Amino acid sequence: MEIVKRQAQRQILLDKSKYLAAIKHLINQPKANSQEQPIDLETMDKIRRARLIVRVLMIIGIALPILLFFLVYGWPFS
Repeated sequence: MEIVKRQAQRQILLDKSKYLAAIKHLINQPKANSQEQPIDLETMDKIRRARLIVRVLMIIGIALPILLFFLVYGWPFS
């Protein structure tokens, strides 16, 4: 009975070590598209526009609650 348990434990450890070795191999493997490719100007413009929109929305999302608070409760610093 104990021999069977030990064999099962060894098999589990062997499976874990194989799994970890496979993960390490995948992590250390170079990516297929590791070469940088130039981005054309039209795509760069779209990226800039999208980033600008995100920034504006973030600023509005931060400033709007503050402005609404002062609008509802008044300016507390006077």
